[in-house]
Amino acid sequence: MALLILLLRVMETWGCSAYFLPNGTLGKNYDWYVKHGHAAVFVNPRRVFRTAMDLSPPEGGKPKEWTSRYGSVTFTQFGNGFPLSGMNEPGLSVEVLQLDDAEFPLPRWEEPYLNEAQFIQFILDTAANVDEAIALLPSIWMVQALSGVHYLIADPSGASAAIEFIGGRTLVHRGAQVLTNGPYKDDMQGKNNSFSRFTDWLPGPNSSRRFARLQAAAAEKRSVPDSLHEVRIDHGATDAVFFRTQWTLIHHLQDRVIDFSNRGGSRLSVNLREFDFEKLRGTQVYDIDAHPRNQPPIDVSSSMMPYHPAFNEALVQKNRWLLLLAGKRHLMKQVSDLGNQQSTAGGR
Repeated sequence: MALLILLLRVMETWGCSAYFLPNGTLGKNYDWYVKHGHAAVFVNPRRVFRTAMDLSPPEGGKPKEWTSRYGSVTFTQFGNGFPLSGMNEPGLSVEVLQLDDAEFPLPRWEEPYLNEAQFIQFILDTAANVDEAIALLPSIWMVQALSGVHYLIADPSGASAAIEFIGGRTLVHRGAQVLTNGPYKDDMQGKNNSFSRFTDWLPGPNSSRRFARLQAAAAEKRSVPDSLHEVRIDHGATDAVFFRTQWTLIHHLQDRVIDFSNRGGSRLSVNLREFDFEKLRGTQVYDIDAHPRNQPPIDVSSSMMPYHPAFNEALVQKNRWLLLLAGKRHLMKQVSDLGNQQSTAGGR
């Protein structure tokens, strides 16, 4: 039992790392359980009508509804409209990272509400820059569906912000360049709240160490790809028994290009300027697992396929253990159904 508790404490020190340079480069290491890095790229047209997942109590509630103003490219494990990362036409990018300390406000079911994953899609659909994204916050009420998280957002002007929900309050930290898995203010003050002193001696880049290393990189304006490589959790290492860096995303905000790696280590990219988001009538997809292992870098912009419900269902099924571990198996059908409803342009 003591060993199990120790392992659980160690596992808490791992997660994702995000780093932004005001030259317009935002990157993230996506670290998660071994064999649970299945993901897909979604190309989302303008004028898609969306509705938030219904998490209302029996007496009813008001899920948020909106129509996309901007097209976007997103990465997700949980299906269409539930992204973990993305960039929109104006170059606004959003990254999400796990935060066990997150505490969303108590639900006001009469207010339009969103869950933590669809929040990313909402921001990309409706905001052109960091200021507009922050201005949207009072218009929504956040309700947790899967897990506690926080966000790093940035735009091509060099503006950035971390958005957190702590103690039932919405916190915005403008100018944030680094985010890992502890509260931003605590990590900036070196409080080390994200790991146990008892496990600090163990190998592996825990959250506070990763934050400190990336903050030092930001002070020296070191390259985003190189700095993220320094804090990745490599497969086969002693500190990667349970976790590994599944993929890395590098957003070039001014060029509207996203470079990314898949679980096999191949480098790929997608160029938003290759898509006419106004004429795109339906969502397009690309399975990043389908690319052969360790191949030369390629641009997959022309390799997108039309969205099909079977693709969305298969993606959700691949990652079903993540929902099971979170105790959210009952949401699988609703996630799949919402994705199918929100795949075609022509909003209300």
